[in-house]
Amino acid sequence: MAQEFDKHGDIYFEGSVSFLRLSSPDGIVFNARFRHDRLRRIVPAGDYAIRSYQRPCDGNCGLLDAPADICEQSVTIAPGQTTKVHVVIKIGSGCTFDLP
Repeated sequence: MAQEFDKHGDIYFEGSVSFLRLSSPDGIVFNARFRHDRLRRIVPAGDYAIRSYQRPCDGNCGLLDAPADICEQSVTIAPGQTTKVHVVIKIGSGCTFDLP
């Protein structure tokens, strides 16, 4: 997964921490908290729901605000397939997924 902020939009003045959840019909496969623009995970083939959101920093990133700019997307990963997910975050308007 790669993410970027909309270059024509607002910014989180104090920064934010990104979160990603991947879940299957059987439950949550993983939750990830990351501060970089890329995240890599190996998961079994199947149908998944991807949820991305930001937690804006409140003063500093040791204290986070409630989730914001939430978006969700379904994706099917075929056996042996590499799936790249690109998230574009538009502050105040959620985000969009770009799936091949």
